[in-house]
Amino acid sequence: MFDRSDTKLQIPVYQRNYDWKVANCQQLFNDLVDMAQEGRKNHFFGSIIEIGDDYGGEKQIIDGQQRLTTVYLLILALVKLLEEGKISSSKMNPQKIRDIYLVDQYVSDVENISRYRLQPVKHDAKAMMCLFGPETDYIQKSHQTTNFRFFQEEILKQRISTDDLWDAIQRLIVIDISLKRDEDNAQLIFESLNSTGVDLTEADKIRNFVLMDQPADRQEEYYNNYWHRIEEDPRYEDNEYHVSEFIRNYLTFKLKKVPTMGKVYSFFKAYVEREKLDIEVILQDLTKYAGYEKQIRDAEIPSQKVNDILKRLAVLDVNVTRPFILPLFDYWHEGNISADQVAAVLTSIESYIFRRLIRGMQSNGLNKLFATLFSDSKRHVGLEKDYVEIINYLLLSKSESSRFPTDGEFVENIETRDAYNLRQQTKYYLFDRLENQDSLERVNVIKGMQEGRFTIEHIMPQTLSATWKKELGNGYQEIYDRWDNHLANLTLTAYNSSYSNKSFHEKKTAEYGFDHS
Repeated sequence: MFDRSDTKLQIPVYQRNYDWKVANCQQLFNDLVDMAQEGRKNHFFGSIIEIGDDYGGEKQIIDGQQRLTTVYLLILALVKLLEEGKISSSKMNPQKIRDIYLVDQYVSDVENISRYRLQPVKHDAKAMMCLFGPETDYIQKSHQTTNFRFFQEEILKQRISTDDLWDAIQRLIVIDISLKRDEDNAQLIFESLNSTGVDLTEADKIRNFVLMDQPADRQEEYYNNYWHRIEEDPRYEDNEYHVSEFIRNYLTFKLKKVPTMGKVYSFFKAYVEREKLDIEVILQDLTKYAGYEKQIRDAEIPSQKVNDILKRLAVLDVNVTRPFILPLFDYWHEGNISADQVAAVLTSIESYIFRRLIRGMQSNGLNKLFATLFSDSKRHVGLEKDYVEIINYLLLSKSESSRFPTDGEFVENIETRDAYNLRQQTKYYLFDRLENQDSLERVNVIKGMQEGRFTIEHIMPQTLSATWKKELGNGYQEIYDRWDNHLANLTLTAYNSSYSNKSFHEKKTAEYGFDHS
């Protein structure tokens, strides 16, 4: 695969980044050692599918980039150790190996990806090119760097000689399936190979679907202009999952039904084909909504009112609302409603969600409700009703499992619910709102609870001492059962350990006690 001086192996932009772990590299290296020690003629290393033209040039790797990249890193690790004099060989010429397998000696610019026999996707390409230079330039967080270092460490252990290792690498074999660009349907072949969906996320499959059949220059254009903006979010280690989830929410409000997570790709493909959508048009639309998704997630928009509510909804961790909020933001950005109206609508959603959590109502029916809430609201627009009134009317009209709890029900549940054993996110929200409400002088309750600086104190302790039993009187057990984990008996404190199960008088009057809290 590498020993063709006029051919470059290109990883197309629709492929995922290189993600083999050290364990995968360890297995390969062990196989090479075993092959050398046992005298086996070769080692089968899977299949590679590439597409290109008869005359050579660039071959796009449709399947097998993980294996190709790993072997490329192993060869580079071996060559650099030889060049640095850390290992020796009686047969190998490191410069010759570089020129044949690793780089095009006729391209001198080390920053030009066309210099390299293997041409990974953007972030991987930068990390790989850095490995050819000094160690100080290595990109530490890259899987390529990690695996390159691993191979160098294994080679230096000298479990087999350098010459035997190089000989073993040359006896790795693959099945090379070569497709013609104008004759073979690469997308169908790719789908067949990955039909189990074990390795690919839904976002991976969608990226391949929208980019694979495009000409190479258009793949690059669409990736840079659209897909890269859709998927790039360095805060998420598993960002492919979050892209899949975003597209699921996108499809939910488009289709007015919720695709199961494992079928997002098939729903997306069916939607594009049924609606006869142009690929660039659907990518433009996805990019637009990905921008709204980022605004919602980061709560960084010009309206502070809206930002504050988005942050509180994020604390409640109810992604079920996203298929409504995404088109709501689009409706707002098109100038149909004001920021104040958006804030009022989100406040109603916030109240609806929190009341249901306190009442302990199941969330099963909410997927369907938020899948259709925006489209339902549009049917009422123009009937001389304010948009906020429309949303409130639709929420209040729900019945049975989707209904909006009344004031009376909420008051009853906030008094009687076991507040101590609520879901963690709900407790964060509850204690933050009790402390801060809408004050401009805020205490960062949520961060304090997350870091363990603030804990929930039982005023009447969870284990009653003799003093507490005496102070509560003969009905202490009934009082305990009634109030133990309920909100009236709970408060936040940074001094929980000093309170312990002391008497109420001691808790009130002690240094940093309730009187000073």
